Amino acid sequence: MQDPQYIEVRLLEKVLSDMFDSSKVFVCLYDTNKAQTIKKYSDKIIITDCQNAQIFLTDKHIPENSKPVFALNDEILKTLKNAIGGLYWKKGRPQLIFLEDRLDKFNIKLPPEYKGFMIQSKNLTFVLVQYIVSIHT
Repeated sequence: MQDPQYIEVRLLEKVLSDMFDSSKVFVCLYDTNKAQTIKKYSDKIIITDCQNAQIFLTDKHIPENSKPVFALNDEILKTLKNAIGGLYWKKGRPQLIFLEDRLDKFNIKLPPEYKGFMIQSKNLTFVLVQYIVSIHT
């Protein structure tokens, strides 16, 4: 069985490359412990300072900024206004989601293969609330 961290980095690599239609993507890791894993498994994700980054990757709240954010957990995805999508794990499986209206805001176009992972940000809260309610009932 492959290392889940390897799988996650490869997924991030594919998604980010497709987002920016580029073989190299410059990211700012904000308060996440993924730097070593990304450096170990990817030569396409270039970790840089936040000023030169194309996108932020984070699993924590970050100060307001003008760049898109790719969330590494569902809480960040629903609370950060610049979150355009997310990749996180639930019950041992990767969850991938994109917020179509926020992608448009940053003029990011994804290939058609991602259509099934797209929702509008207004539906995000409902989807997560429905999930939380089903857990507690």
